[in-house]
Amino acid sequence: MSGIKKISIVFLAFIVLFIGNLFVGGLLATQRMWLILDGFCVIISICLLLKYKLPDVNKVIIAFGLSILVALSYLSNVMINSRSMLMNPIITFIGILAVYSTFNHYHKQALPFIKNGKYQPLITVLLGLSIGVLLGTVNLILASQPVAFNFSIYNLLGSFSPAIMEELVMRTLFYALCLHFFKGRIESKAQHLICLFMMVMPHVLIHTPNLFIQLGLIGGLINTLIYVALYGLPFALLQKKWDLSSTMLAHGLVDFLRFCFVGLPG
Repeated sequence: MSGIKKISIVFLAFIVLFIGNLFVGGLLATQRMWLILDGFCVIISICLLLKYKLPDVNKVIIAFGLSILVALSYLSNVMINSRSMLMNPIITFIGILAVYSTFNHYHKQALPFIKNGKYQPLITVLLGLSIGVLLGTVNLILASQPVAFNFSIYNLLGSFSPAIMEELVMRTLFYALCLHFFKGRIESKAQHLICLFMMVMPHVLIHTPNLFIQLGLIGGLINTLIYVALYGLPFALLQKKWDLSSTMLAHGLVDFLRFCFVGLPG
């Protein structure tokens, strides 16, 4: 079976669960979809780790450190959730290990954590900050809510989970899966587009179930396309064209600004 067919089966399974979740309905539809994607990420991570084994000790230490930062996201009294505080760092840890192990095997097609070179780290920071501020401002405008700046250390901590877990596990992991199915040879335009699609769509769709339920099919599709154009595609392209750190910084900044101006999610 070709790599494209295998990826199609994975996405089809995700879509079937997405549609089934819509039929179940209720106010928790979006929350359930996040749990479903968590499950997909765990299964993918375990399969990749069984295939490519653990990365070296340094990578394990980095993965553990990043998972601790994700755990810190749930220290806020508003965001505290015992399940998330326990499970999300674990999912992050094994997801990052799976990404590292796959990238080690197919190092020529691996996405760099941070670009090497004299000025590349500086460009990474500038890209992350500029794109984060731009998309964060758009996010605040689209929120259409009264805003008032209120800095809190919990706002900063709260941004760690979207910056790390959502980018490395809910986006980069799907690139690693494509890399696995394509046996490290992502060469054709179709293969690149499929990788980009998988880096964008699962993460975008988990934000939209309540919108489909409230606004109907057309309204849900329109909002999905907005999410893709404004957030999913820019972050995925930044990962592919530059490095992972710039995307993590940009995504974290978008959520940090939202938390400071609108407040942490309840």
